[in-house]
Amino acid sequence: MPLGLSVGIGAVVAAAGCGRAPDKTPDKSYSFDPHRGLRIPWPGLTKPVRLWMVADTHFGLHDARDDQYADNYRRMAQWGAKKEPFEKMLASAKEQNPDLLVLLGDNISFPTCANVEYLKSALDAYGLPWIFVAGNHDWHLRYEPGRPEDLRKKWTTTRMAPLYQGANPQYASRVVKGIRFVMIDNSLHNVTPEQTAFFRAEAAKGDPVCLVQHKGLHILQAHIALVHQVQHAARAGN
Repeated sequence: MPLGLSVGIGAVVAAAGCGRAPDKTPDKSYSFDPHRGLRIPWPGLTKPVRLWMVADTHFGLHDARDDQYADNYRRMAQWGAKKEPFEKMLASAKEQNPDLLVLLGDNISFPTCANVEYLKSALDAYGLPWIFVAGNHDWHLRYEPGRPEDLRKKWTTTRMAPLYQGANPQYASRVVKGIRFVMIDNSLHNVTPEQTAFFRAEAAKGDPVCLVQHKGLHILQAHIALVHQVQHAARAGN
């Protein structure tokens, strides 16, 4: 059996699409175990790669430093995640010793000092290698005036910068044990020409590619086919 990706589930697994150079396609026989995660055989890998993927933890921490934004974050702060379960999850990940911890966005519900500092310190404390891509909540403060594109840039390049560990918040890549992880921020439900050009350049390098982003890719033809299947099942009484 070809070596491949082993994906451990930390919180909620969001969209991470895996691809490869056009002349090599992955084995479609994958397996899932609720305790061990998802295993994806991948031809051409010389070593197995273990990932731990975490998304939508939605921390809602805040303190007096961000009181000026209280009206902006008050609603989302009601449903913030607790620290203890998250740290237990990190401890479990540490025991599994993954090659990479992948944070897929919406790990915080708004960019307060307390949120960013806690997330960064918790990740550093467990010593796991990690990457982060933003979701639509991480940088968002409800009712904050301005263009979404400008607000995303404002927060991801300043307050949230430590979460990117020096990488470009909009697009970046890292090679881990032969797989090129390409992070693309699609938190505004689209990608820019610059992001597209970056992805194409990375994919052209020829090694296996894992696309990391918060929002799933929407393929119109697949959506139409699914609608037709559902309609057919409904007519058949299934």
